[in-house]
Amino acid sequence: TYGCLPQTWEDPEHKDPSTGMLGDNDPLDVVEVGSVPHLCGEVYPVKILGILGMIDEGEMDWKAIAISCDDKLANDINTVADLEKHMPGKVTEIVNWFKYYKVPDGKPVNEFAFDDKAKDADFAMEIIELTHESWKNSENVSKQGLWKP
Repeated sequence: TYGCLPQTWEDPEHKDPSTGMLGDNDPLDVVEVGSVPHLCGEVYPVKILGILGMIDEGEMDWKAIAISCDDKLANDINTVADLEKHMPGKVTEIVNWFKYYKVPDGKPVNEFAFDDKAKDADFAMEIIELTHESWKNSENVSKQGLWKP
């Protein structure tokens, strides 16, 4: 399932220190790898496993990797390494999807920071906390023409 983490925002004026890229002006994306499909717009708790640093047309577009807390494998999968153990090739599959999904529309292949490797959950939580703090900054959010309650 693909969605976003509520109350996060990738600030287009914030240069990420690990990649040197500016945010994409969107909420933080999340790829939920569990076995149960969820409804469009459904909000449910997930466990963060890691994060991928996608660079989309020169903008930082983080992709958190998570598993639904109620998934049958949630107790067994706590890290990216656990994910690879239980779902071999899953991270590569995610990377390949995001690299090429815009190519049919004539856009370039997306790149990934960190040699296409996922960073761990601790790194992911730092990015989530940073993007949550960015979301809480109403002045910057409004300056980008976005609405926030």
